[in-house]
Amino acid sequence: MPKVTIRSKDVTTKGARKIFREAAKQATPEVVLGELLKELKQFEQKFSMSTVEFYRQYCMGEMGDSRDVMRWAAFYESYMNVVKTLMPKSPENKKR
Repeated sequence: MPKVTIRSKDVTTKGARKIFREAAKQATPEVVLGELLKELKQFEQKFSMSTVEFYRQYCMGEMGDSRDVMRWAAFYESYMNVVKTLMPKSPENKKR
């Protein structure tokens, strides 16, 4: 995901808006999905567990609430939301 850091106190509000608009253009669902997958893979390696297994245990209350656990769950939920936006709409889904 594009990260924007504005360090100069000389940037106007108008200039900051332009910077954020440009960053938003780069944040396509495909780009965001790629970044989320990188994050998920790092957690999988760190904890030697698949994200699917982690999330199953998390939903059952077995993973605790450490910072890493909460971040991993948030990244996975974000991933699932992005995947939903990329899924083609079937006639059944369009009614919802």
